[in-house]
Amino acid sequence: MIKKTCLTCNKTFWVYPSRNNPAKYCSHNCQRASLETKEKLSKIHKGKPFSKEHKRKLSEHLRKLNLSRRGISLSMEIKEKISKSLMGRKSAKLGIPLSSETKQRISKGLKGKYRGKKSPAWRGGTSKTYQLHQTSREWDKIRKQVYKRDNYTCQICGRKNIKLHAHHIVPYRVSIDDSPSNLTSLCISCHSKQESKYYKRLKGQMEFNLLV
Repeated sequence: MIKKTCLTCNKTFWVYPSRNNPAKYCSHNCQRASLETKEKLSKIHKGKPFSKEHKRKLSEHLRKLNLSRRGISLSMEIKEKISKSLMGRKSAKLGIPLSSETKQRISKGLKGKYRGKKSPAWRGGTSKTYQLHQTSREWDKIRKQVYKRDNYTCQICGRKNIKLHAHHIVPYRVSIDDSPSNLTSLCISCHSKQESKYYKRLKGQMEFNLLV
């Protein structure tokens, strides 16, 4: 018997002299896991389309895999590994324009899916009073005065020379208050974050539901 070392797991195993040259792995599992075998299989199957039966089996396997992992959150270590492995990798479909047929399918699939209360940005609806306020000339003057007072600077991140929003510290839908003390200048990003924080706290309260 001749002593050999497995190329995959580095375990020692014994073979008959007649098997000295071809024997590289201690088991079929190690042979299947080796890079050499994977490269050979890749070359054999490269360019060959999957059969319908094979596609069905793959689909079922992936569906079961997704169901088994549902509700299991990934650790930060695994997320970082996935992020590093994908970093710099370009999408296979990057730069390939979608056909009109594909665009229609996507449009039909998303139609009405995120409208109204189904939208993640839903804020309980917009009243006519609020709409008129946002388009009035008086509001336009007030917000410009606020920008000037704050030196055209976002009051959270401190950035200048960017597009600003006049943010109501207590939302206008609740306070109906346009006084300078209730207004501050925020960039689009900071404004969005502040609005989201406030409405998450306020959502479902009677005061909010009656006034929107």
